[in-house]
Amino acid sequence: MKYLIAFFRFILLAFFTTFWWILGMICFYLSRNRLKTSERMVKQWAKTALKLLSVKIDFYGELPLVPVIVMANHRSYLDVMLILSMHPAAIVGKKELSRWPVIGQAVEVARMILVDRSNAKSLMHTMALIGKEVKNGNSVIVFPEGTTYPGPLTGNFKGGTFAVAVQHQVPVLPCAIHLTDVNDAWIGEDPFLFHFLRQMGKRKTQVKMWFGEPVLAKDAHQLIDRIKNTIDQKLNEFAL
Repeated sequence: MKYLIAFFRFILLAFFTTFWWILGMICFYLSRNRLKTSERMVKQWAKTALKLLSVKIDFYGELPLVPVIVMANHRSYLDVMLILSMHPAAIVGKKELSRWPVIGQAVEVARMILVDRSNAKSLMHTMALIGKEVKNGNSVIVFPEGTTYPGPLTGNFKGGTFAVAVQHQVPVLPCAIHLTDVNDAWIGEDPFLFHFLRQMGKRKTQVKMWFGEPVLAKDAHQLIDRIKNTIDQKLNEFAL
């Protein structure tokens, strides 16, 4: 039965996302303030998508009052929706993200920065785009592990975006995401649709999410250690 529920939710989400994407593109191109329009549309899409999937969030911490680089641990395809539902911003993701069913279509309306981590030129271009966003006073969402990681704590962090934060003196906001059901983590070579059908047919998917205090630093290596340790500490607390 849960597979039928998950399939129904997938179809419902796909139709809603397609409708919202079309509406978002129209509003985006007609708007005088495309940034605000994009943020409103993406936030509402994320909040509605989570409701359709019966994802329940226990949120801790405070929303940032200034532009920040949100650094979050990465567990599954839900992470993008979770953060955007609270704090819409430009998203930094691997190039494969644009090909994900439903997700890739929706984030096209957002200010998405795609990176090919196997290509040095792509990495440099991505860092330049992140720098441009933060210089313009916009927030950016980054998953510094570079891919999904099973936990229970964080994997190794990539240092590029931390260097951008130090260079432009932009605060980094640590974000911890904890899935109550460890099987909700989408990792390895598990096909997206198979995982979705297994996990998204439950009565509810419970998630704990925390936004910490924004951190300014003058040394990228120290910033990495501080943000990683802060997120790990919160993940440990959530796991108790």
